[in-house]
Amino acid sequence: MPQFQITIRFGSGRKGYHTVTVRAADLREAAGRAVEEISDEVAGEADLLEIRPAVDPDDRRYVGEDD
Repeated sequence: MPQFQITIRFGSGRKGYHTVTVRAADLREAAGRAVEEISDEVAGEADLLEIRPAVDPDDRRYVGEDD
């Protein structure tokens, strides 16, 4: 099952970020899990939620690496 990284930006004035990784079958399921991860405190001040596939650093390709 794929992993997704969820990042929530919150705070008035100085911003904070809450990041969590979840396993989900697809983006729709990950969005549902994102909602479960938002605490009441963060929900009251959140202004951005981002969901994207979480890439395993060992599988990631970096600039300058041989093919």
